[in-house]
Amino acid sequence: MNSPKNQTDHLLARAGLYQFYARLIERELDIETLSTFNADPLKSAFNNLKIEVPDLSDETVETLAIDFCHIFIGPRDFVPPYQSVWESGQFESAATDSMAEYLEIITPQSKYQFKDHAGLQLEMMNFILQRQHDIQDCSDLANAFFARHVEWIGGMLHAAAKRSETPFYQSVLRAGAEFLRDEQLEFTGAST
Repeated sequence: MNSPKNQTDHLLARAGLYQFYARLIERELDIETLSTFNADPLKSAFNNLKIEVPDLSDETVETLAIDFCHIFIGPRDFVPPYQSVWESGQFESAATDSMAEYLEIITPQSKYQFKDHAGLQLEMMNFILQRQHDIQDCSDLANAFFARHVEWIGGMLHAAAKRSETPFYQSVLRAGAEFLRDEQLEFTGAST
C-alpha cells in the first residue's frame, strides 16, 4: 500500500505536469525556459521520457517559436487550443459558460482572453490538484473538472504533435497526450 507521503508526492508530481503543459501551450518558449530545460534534473527527466531537448541558442528559440505558431496560432491548418472550437467548431460554446462557473471559485495566475484555452484549463487543474493535497474533499472537484474541461486536451495534444515540425514539440506533445491518457485512467479508477 502506498504511504501518505508517496501519495502526496504522486499528486504533486501530477500537478507539476499540468503546470508544465499549461506553460508549454500558453506561449512560445524563450531562452530562459529553454535554458531551464537544458539543465539537470529536467534534461535527465526529458531524456528518460524520450523528449528531445533542443540545444540552447537564439536560432533554436526562433525555430521553436515558428513551430509553436504553426501548431497553435495558424493562419491555417493549425490545432486550436480552445475547447469550444475543438468540440463545436466555434468560439463561445457551453464550454465557456461552464468555465465561467469554475473561474468564480478558482483564480488562475495567468490571464487568458478566452476562458476555454487549454493552457488555462491545465493551469486550473494544477491548482485543483495542489488544493487536493491540502484539502481531501477536492477530489470530486478534480474528477468533475477533468471530465468537463481537461479530458479533450489529450486529443488536441495528439493532433498538435502530428502538426509539429520540430522533434521537441513532436516528442513533448506526444508525451503530454500520453500523460492525459494516464490521467483519464487515474480519474476513472478514482471514481470506481
